[in-house]
Amino acid sequence: RRLRDISCPNMLSHVVVKVLSCEKALFPYNSSTPRHEKMRITHATLSDGPESDDILGITGSIYNGVLSVPVSSGLLQSMCEGSYILITHVLSQSSRPNAMGHCASLEGRESLTLVPTRDTTAS
Repeated sequence: RRLRDISCPNMLSHVVVKVLSCEKALFPYNSSTPRHEKMRITHATLSDGPESDDILGITGSIYNGVLSVPVSSGLLQSMCEGSYILITHVLSQSSRPNAMGHCASLEGRESLTLVPTRDTTAS
């Protein structure tokens, strides 16, 4: 699905995108923390075209605020290479508490973000 076609909360999608930016999670330094855990990200900006309607964010899990290790690794690698990545099973969610599942208006679409599900992959 194209990012511009994601206009309502609760739309389950598979998207092919470029990663414009990633925000790494800030974990306290601890020598026993596995290296891969230090590479997790909290959110990223995604794009699949040249227009502003072709940009959408993805944020970490509502449970722990970060994306899984495999998804984080895939997004970081895609950003570094400048390559497209397939992200599967992401759900659109409104960041506005009063949206209540209604389709977003043109300006309301700005409040949508993608969130992972337990089936989300990035490759």
